[in-house]
Amino acid sequence: MMSNLSPDQQNKLVLYQQEILHWNTTTNLIGRSTASSFEREHLLNSLEILPYLEGNLPLIDIGTGGGLPGIPLAIALPQREIFLTEIDKKKLAFLQYITAKLKLSNTHVVNILPSTLFDMPCDIVSRAYGPISRVLSWTHQHAPHAKHYYLLKGTSVTEELAQANLLDACVYPLSKGYLVTWKVQE
Repeated sequence: MMSNLSPDQQNKLVLYQQEILHWNTTTNLIGRSTASSFEREHLLNSLEILPYLEGNLPLIDIGTGGGLPGIPLAIALPQREIFLTEIDKKKLAFLQYITAKLKLSNTHVVNILPSTLFDMPCDIVSRAYGPISRVLSWTHQHAPHAKHYYLLKGTSVTEELAQANLLDACVYPLSKGYLVTWKVQE
């Protein structure tokens, strides 16, 4: 997956990995148990959704935490606008730091407040934010014009789809978990 990226993009991914692992010693950005397998568990898992992304609408990463999958996607897709949304102040500080250090001009860090509204057509991406129903609730409040969803999910994907009554969603197996996608019918 990384072989498709330029040397500059690969270097940015390496720097991102170094920085997130360094910051993770004092700020909970990723699970401590997965730090030793960061490249496989987090980085490559985030990038393996690239072939499924359609169009070029702004991509909003809900509850990005340490920037997953938004930062790897921003590095791989420099022409696509990426919004990294988060509420935790320590995670926001890391996101501001790393996007500046990596010079990700296509990336915006957004402190989500109850009044935050993305009032434009956009696509949604999320990894480890919570159940699909929570993502739908978030987008209803903050991104009502969302057009396409790309959610990285774990083993509870079947139950979550049933609970959210998403009969037209597509589910693709990934190296870790699943990618659930669907388009909003207009």
